[in-house]
Amino acid sequence: MNHVRLPLSRRTLLLTLALFAGLNLLFVLLSVLPRTDALGSIFSLVHGHANLANENNAAAWYSSMTFAAASLAMLLCFGLERNRGRTIDDSPFRTIGQYGWLAMCLAFALLSLDELGSFHERLSKVPIARELPELSGAASSWVGRLAIPIGFVAVAILWFAWSYLRAAPAAMIAALLGLGFLLSVPIQEHLEMGIESQANLGESYVRPRLFLALEEGAELFGALCFIAAPLLFARKISSVASPPVAMVTISPIGFGALGFLLGTGLTATLLLLPEVREAAAADGRGIPQNWFPSLLALWCGALCLLTAKANGLELPRERVGRWLLFGLALIHLALSVDHGANHRIFTARLFTPADWAASIATTILASIGLLVGAAVLVFRSLALRASLLVWLFLLWIGLPAPDPVRSVLPFIAYLTLSLGLIVSLPDRKLCLDFAPQRGEANSRPHP
Repeated sequence: MNHVRLPLSRRTLLLTLALFAGLNLLFVLLSVLPRTDALGSIFSLVHGHANLANENNAAAWYSSMTFAAASLAMLLCFGLERNRGRTIDDSPFRTIGQYGWLAMCLAFALLSLDELGSFHERLSKVPIARELPELSGAASSWVGRLAIPIGFVAVAILWFAWSYLRAAPAAMIAALLGLGFLLSVPIQEHLEMGIESQANLGESYVRPRLFLALEEGAELFGALCFIAAPLLFARKISSVASPPVAMVTISPIGFGALGFLLGTGLTATLLLLPEVREAAAADGRGIPQNWFPSLLALWCGALCLLTAKANGLELPRERVGRWLLFGLALIHLALSVDHGANHRIFTARLFTPADWAASIATTILASIGLLVGAAVLVFRSLALRASLLVWLFLLWIGLPAPDPVRSVLPFIAYLTLSLGLIVSLPDRKLCLDFAPQRGEANSRPHP
């Protein structure tokens, strides 16, 4: 089996969280800076895509993917707990409580979808949301309609944190802090809408930059806390077991199941929510179907990196093969951002009059072709060669097409390449090993 060592050391955790914190601060800072054309078109383009107050830009993609990262970290914890198995001193609640990670994983995946798809601003377009009771006195319609579900989820997280996460106090504190951040968002929205209505300025009301910084900062740092909580818990699990049991296996069946669930969600979004799709085409807010290929492109890029680190592919030139996989990972990152920004960064530039941005997009397209051609020549696996060619063909047809083809075909392309990468490994499995490095393990039994 192909092992990838990803030890959850203190240094690795601090660097990961510091990176997210730095990006959070950067996006919040760029969002509150006034827009000016004096600094040139490049700054205007960067400012437009880094502004958290806007939709369909790089900032919206980043905000959505932070919640997706929290969801993935929770799925990791569920996998680690399942692989650890049950011990004699485990209570029945502990076995049931493992599924709390799965429930939170789903909840944060929905939050990620909402960040990119703007569902809460269009509750009247979602059939099931129309049946929710609305609390009177709420200044914002979505706050009043979602107050009861938000309260229920908050109580469930509080119970989960106190009953389950207190085995790892740092993880419990991070979860409670993140819950505080996220609960402040609807409160801030309610207060701001009240201030706006009292001012009676109508369309002339200009949102203060402080309100924007506080609300968007609370969302980003709340998501960061919920990234930290499962990682801290996973580190606790991987350090107290003797011998350490901290492995998660990625198999074609498991990844295919995740792809099937995402595909079902994409199909439901396209077929069951026609009013949301019509509103997305008219109101300039987020487009829900873009979330699915954006997320899967990011996962496919991560799989490219993990496969390169595993070095399980039979490569005649090891270094060349790794660099090809690194290049594919960067291309998938760019494609993921492009999907999240409604294809306004790279794809749309290929079909507009030439400018510097169009030149960059053309360069990326040429790089994709060169990388795939080199990969087909270098990689020996027939499954990987075939998946690369299918991937390139589906992207070539899908990206310039209108919706929903522009969402569906790239989604299938990323899923095909992901499965091709996993199947190409000798054991057709990728094992992620999170056990701590020697000297970091703690011999105390897990409580």
